Amino acid sequence: MNLNEAQQILNDNGYIIENKYEDSEDPIAKLRQDVTNQAIVRFKHAQYDEYEQEPWIERDNIKNIEFAEFLKVVMEAVGAKTEQELLDMTDDENNFNDMVEAWFQYLLNEKDDCMGWDYIWGEI
Repeated sequence: MNLNEAQQILNDNGYIIENKYEDSEDPIAKLRQDVTNQAIVRFKHAQYDEYEQEPWIERDNIKNIEFAEFLKVVMEAVGAKTEQELLDMTDDENNFNDMVEAWFQYLLNEKDDCMGWDYIWGEI
């Protein structure tokens, strides 16, 4: 067994959670980075009661989300059927914003460990 086969077996069985698209030159990976960064910016500018809540973001947890989940969320947001169609749609600012909004809502509302607000009542 060579190193690639061993790594594939470990990856297939969930022992390696490293995202293979991280730091990749793949256009879809770059799209994920751009959409994620914009979703984080959107979260940082979201309205919240700053005296009773404190925002938090766990970038490592976001990176560990399966790539297929990301694709499902953003492709549904713009109605893309293929990855190439998704890439073609990113040139339209409205489509890109729809992808960012969908990913932002997914991270905030569907994933408890990616971003949110901690209440700080009485911590003065």
